[in-house]
Amino acid sequence: MADNSADSSWPTDSDQAHTEAAKARADAAKARADAETAVQQHLADPEMRKEWIRQNDLIYSALIAIGVVMVQPFLQVSTLNTSATRNRAAE
Repeated sequence: MADNSADSSWPTDSDQAHTEAAKARADAAKARADAETAVQQHLADPEMRKEWIRQNDLIYSALIAIGVVMVQPFLQVSTLNTSATRNRAAE
């Protein structure tokens, strides 16, 4: 195996990592820009906006209903037998 450490024409692992990181950042920026463009196009259409609001309302209503069902056992008032607690305190 030849030693290429003295030859600067060979790319180092660091150079390759920086190049790959720069490419990944550029790809991410392009994907973000494409997504923002798509969202703006959909929001420009009044029918799409109405549908988006309808779906949001449905999702949030379902989440609220699930939350109420999960919390309901903790909110129910159980009958308190105050006479029993007073008799125990007197003992």
